[in-house]
Amino acid sequence: MVCIIHPKKLNARTIMKRLLTSVLLLLPAVTLAVATAARPAGNTGKGFYVAGSALYDPSGHEFRIRGVNRNHWDSYGTPLGLPRSGANTERIVLNFTKPTTYNWGIVSTQMLANGIVPIPGNWTGTCKADPAVLSAIVDTWVAQASTWTQLNTTGLINIANEWGPANSAVWRDSYITAIKRMRAAGYTGTLVVDSGGCGQDSHDIIQYGAAVLASDPQKNILFDVHVYGSFHYPATATWMQDYTTALGQLKATGLPLIIGEFGPGKNIGPSPTMVKPEKVIADAEANGWGWMPWSWDDNNLQNCASDDNGFSMTLKCGTYVTDADLTLYGKTVVPYLKANAAKADLTPPSAGPMVTSIPTSLWCKPNYSCSIQLNAGTATKVTYSLADNDPRISVTPAGLFAWWSKPVLGTYRMTLIIKDSAGNATTLPLTLIVSWCAGKITC
Repeated sequence: MVCIIHPKKLNARTIMKRLLTSVLLLLPAVTLAVATAARPAGNTGKGFYVAGSALYDPSGHEFRIRGVNRNHWDSYGTPLGLPRSGANTERIVLNFTKPTTYNWGIVSTQMLANGIVPIPGNWTGTCKADPAVLSAIVDTWVAQASTWTQLNTTGLINIANEWGPANSAVWRDSYITAIKRMRAAGYTGTLVVDSGGCGQDSHDIIQYGAAVLASDPQKNILFDVHVYGSFHYPATATWMQDYTTALGQLKATGLPLIIGEFGPGKNIGPSPTMVKPEKVIADAEANGWGWMPWSWDDNNLQNCASDDNGFSMTLKCGTYVTDADLTLYGKTVVPYLKANAAKADLTPPSAGPMVTSIPTSLWCKPNYSCSIQLNAGTATKVTYSLADNDPRISVTPAGLFAWWSKPVLGTYRMTLIIKDSAGNATTLPLTLIVSWCAGKITC
């Protein structure tokens, strides 16, 4: 809606006699941000959401996860070290036998307070395929819903790390049931669903992912696949997944996806692969997917120490002050994070019709009262006010109008405040030029 500037009557005796007929918007209009993708039909959440193959933050902007996994909730160096990595997201292993206040304290003070999007997850079902295990995990989420639904607007929930059988309708049906229970418990945000086969089976997502997403009343599922030993580049045996083929098939589904775990690619560990982290990151970026290496603090030595033969990005329990604190793996990944990991915007968009433009300058004649009509009179939940007004003039905000009473020759500056129904504010500078010549102080 384009704002209209129009005259105001001088007083009761001169109604409709002395209208200000010459008005001018001197500067280009400032366009306000609008959502880059609408929420799917049925989505009632206020936080992160998926649309098409992408994830969006609460403000409606596409959000690319470029983060890290955290293996130890109690690693002493991580609270200060990890935020220095530049990661915009942290997927964390939590101990759900701890008090919820303890776990929430980690998420709120070490992640949210640092502008990092949290993805807490439950690891008790790792590499298990029994539906009863997944059901028990969901029991915990439901029981602790009063704590974790606080992330409905600021984070994501990873239901179960690496649970499920490979290429199986059991994976599909179990997650359909799990998601239904999570939604009934009040979880409206994005739910992260790992593929089966220890998180590495691409076929669960390729064959059954669309059905899982379609079953969700919020249509808000982000799928997660992990690149370890079952992926080979190229595959040389029938039991192997060809890395390039699998990624192409995942891309073809059009489903929202992250590569939620991958390692240093040095053919080490219990599930070794030679796919290098540089390649995983490059391919994730090329496909429009988020990515999260494993892990910030997965020590392979005693006393929370690590070297270059393990999966940790840091040498000493998550500590990071300089690059000397990083393993070779960390030195590979951290520069990508620092260069590319944009923070999420957690400000929700306006609840009412978006105002598409606002003038930054207007003009009227001396000794004539004038006003600005901020949204052309269209009903909206967006409200306006003015602040930092020049003390030489008197301004009276009146709903969707602002009135200036007989300003004298000069230039006056103030601030226009635009708020949505949730109280989120945008401020813009506004200049009022009072002269006998349109837009100029001197003729």
